[in-house]
Amino acid sequence: LTSYSPVDRLTVDQALTHPWITRSHSARVPLTRLEMLKNFDSADKFKKIVRAIHFAAIVKVKTQQSKAVVSKPSKSKLSFSSPK
Repeated sequence: LTSYSPVDRLTVDQALTHPWITRSHSARVPLTRLEMLKNFDSADKFKKIVRAIHFAAIVKVKTQQSKAVVSKPSKSKLSFSSPK
């Protein structure tokens, strides 16, 4: 497909049956150590972001709960009797 000359290019049928198109290639190219470290670093950053979002959600819920407790009026009625 990438050849300039039509004679050298694959036909449509050949291109559609190519392993890259059909995803039938089973041989996986092993990652280099640098690629493995980059993938690990990306996964680590993702985990940190997820934990930060989770922490922020917990703090938000706890803050809302504490505001609700503070703003609720007391149900107990205090009555003072005047001295006689």
